[in-house]
Amino acid sequence: MILASLIMAYRGDPYKVLEEDLKELEALGLVKGKELTSKGKELIEQMLVKPIKFSGKVVSGDGEGKYYLSLKGYREQVKKKLGLDPFPGTLNVLLDSESVERKALLALRRAIVLEGFTEGERRYGEVLCYPARIMGLEGAVIVPLKTHHPPEIIEVISQHNLRKELNLKDGDKVEVIVY
Repeated sequence: MILASLIMAYRGDPYKVLEEDLKELEALGLVKGKELTSKGKELIEQMLVKPIKFSGKVVSGDGEGKYYLSLKGYREQVKKKLGLDPFPGTLNVLLDSESVERKALLALRRAIVLEGFTEGERRYGEVLCYPARIMGLEGAVIVPLKTHHPPEIIEVISQHNLRKELNLKDGDKVEVIVY
């Protein structure tokens, strides 16, 4: 809610922002009266331009990433749109609390969209992709529009087997940067 209020104020329309949100933004030093402060402007510019850094711990998934990335409908789009031949599987990262809050910033970024498709009688949904680096290796954070993962989990794809390449095991801390 704070993020939406701040963006509305940045766009020059603070009058439409709920009064209690304005009070909270003012308490944070992001808005003064009906004007965005330099701190508020700086925060918006950082959110829209700077890389988004996520930190968390590696956790095991249920193997669904392997299944979905083995499907031709997704695989071919990842190759074409992201320029990588994806390893069949995702790396699941349990985000720390600050990173969970930061995840909302992805909504401000232009996603690369993997279109949904039908195979046989089953319909597969769209997936939003954000180019990223994990511990220096190229990949992408993927956000399936239909998922069972809680908001604290992000999935990362790469052409590498990230667990093997980076010698990762459950509980290891990792950093993912969306650029």
